[in-house]
Amino acid sequence: MTEVFSAIGFPARVLGRIPLLFRYAFSAGSKPSSYGLDRYGPSYKYRLWMRLDAMDLESIEMLINYGSDADIEAFRTSNLATMGTTSVVL
Repeated sequence: MTEVFSAIGFPARVLGRIPLLFRYAFSAGSKPSSYGLDRYGPSYKYRLWMRLDAMDLESIEMLINYGSDADIEAFRTSNLATMGTTSVVL
């Protein structure tokens, strides 16, 4: 079920990331990450919606598994501050 919702939300995430196009073009590249292959299996390289997020997921997982409590708190605070400046205008 998660895969279905992830695939449905893929176009919206792509449109929202147009400003980051160069980052994804040069960092994600055509080669799938070893983290994605290890974590999600061989079908990972065909799921484009997951390839966009693999680097971010890897860094968050490393932070959770190996980071200190202070590192996690700093990450949380920075994300809350970032989202605090985001507004939705209808």
